[in-house]
Amino acid sequence: MEAAQAMDWENPRFLLTLIAMCDQPPPVGLSEFQKQRFLSEMLSYSERCSLDTVTAAMLAELVFCQQLDGAIGRLKGKELPGTPQSRLELLVRILSQTAGEASPGRAISRVRWQYFSTVDEGVKALLLLYEEGLGNYFGRSNAATALQLLHPLLVAGAPSLLPVQEQWIRENFGREALDPQKILAGMDLPSSRGKHSPTLRRRLARHLQGLESP
Repeated sequence: MEAAQAMDWENPRFLLTLIAMCDQPPPVGLSEFQKQRFLSEMLSYSERCSLDTVTAAMLAELVFCQQLDGAIGRLKGKELPGTPQSRLELLVRILSQTAGEASPGRAISRVRWQYFSTVDEGVKALLLLYEEGLGNYFGRSNAATALQLLHPLLVAGAPSLLPVQEQWIRENFGREALDPQKILAGMDLPSSRGKHSPTLRRRLARHLQGLESP
C-alpha cells in the first residue's frame, strides 16, 4: 500500500496491482479520472518531466486534433485577468458545463513536442476559444477529455486510491486476483523482478488507455 500511496513506478507489485484493478468492476475498478491520473503521473516519471509539462502537451494534442491551432495562434498575445489558479478553476467550470463523453485513448502524448510551454498557457488558450465563441468547435468530447487531463493537477497530493479499493487490495493480496505469477504469465514475463518495470509500465499504459485487456 505504501508503494501505491507513493506512486512507486519501480515497484512491480504496484504496477501489477493496477493492471489487475483495470479488469475489476466498480467501485474497485479504476475510474476514468483515476486512470488518467496514473497515466499522467507515470508518463511524468518515465519522461523525467513535470506533471505540468505532461498536461500541457496533452492539451496541445487536443487542440491540434481539432485543427484549432490556427485559431489559437491568432488569439495569442491577448491577456486574461486573474491568477493561474483562478483561470484553471474558471476553465474547469466552463468545461464541466459543456462536457459530453470523453474519447478513449487520449492519455499518452508527445511530451517532447511542446506547443504550450505551461498548463496555464493552454488554459488561457482554451478560455480565449470560449470567450471568442469558438468553444463549439472544441466539442463536447474534447471538453470531457480536457477535464480528465487536468484532473491529476487538481488532485495532486490527494490519495490515489479510494478506501474501498485499498480494502480490495488488502483482501486479495496474494490471492488469484493479485497473483503476480498469474498476471506475468499472461504477459510472457517469467518473474516480477525489477528489470521488468519498464515493460510493465508500457503494458499498464495500454490497459489504462483501454487499448489492451488484462
